[in-house]
Parts: sequence; C-alpha cells; structure tokens
Amino acid sequence: MDATLSGSVEKFTADPAAGQVSPKATATLSNGRTGLAAGSFSWDTDLPQPVGGQNQSPSPTAYLLGALAGCAVAFINDTLAPQFDVEITELTVSGHANLPDGHRELQRQPCRPPRSRWGQAGLAAAAH
Repeated sequence: MDATLSGSVEKFTADPAAGQVSPKATATLSNGRTGLAAGSFSWDTDLPQPVGGQNQSPSPTAYLLGALAGCAVAFINDTLAPQFDVEITELTVSGHANLPDGHRELQRQPCRPPRSRWGQAGLAAAAH
C-alpha cells in the first residue's frame, strides 16, 4: 500500500473526524445566467433548449454525471489501486442517464413534478 495512503488510513482510524469533509456548492442566478461555485472554483450551468434553457453551458445533469464519473476515477486510482498495488495507466468512466418523458411533462406543467418516473442513470468503467 502506498505510504501516503497507509498514513491516511492510520490517521483516520485513530481520529475518524479527521477524514470528514463538508463540501459545499452554491448556485446563483445573475443576469439570466446560473453560476455555480464551490470553494475557489466557479462555473456556469444551463438547461437544454427543449426544457427552457439556452444550452450555453453544460446542464446540471451533465455536471452530476461528470461528478459521479470523476468520483469513480479518483477513488479507483487514488484509493483502491494503491491498496491492491495496481498501477492504472488509463481509466475511463462514462456516466449516462435515460430521462424518458419527464422533460416533456415539465414543459406542460412546470410547477408539478412529472408523473412518470425520472429514469435511470449508471456508470460504466474501463481500466488499462
């Protein structure tokens, strides 16, 4: 196991609170644009045109899928691989979502949640 990782494991075993983090993100509407911020990072988001956006930035769904995929890559590479003494030279995780007819129903009745189920999401990984 990597020395940094084993040191972290020892530290967090002795003091579990030391391993806890409290990430925070904020969304703000300004001049018709939605801005997101987390710590020292900021970025924009928008909806696709079929659901009322201008499609000028990635959608919140795209960011969510990217966050899930990024979390999987980081965890596999930074935590699991060192524990199993595996070197990963390339790792791709793809996020996808199937949003059946919820968007159309939101357009018809924007203040009501869709009656249909929201759909499914998943991750697929390939390591080399």
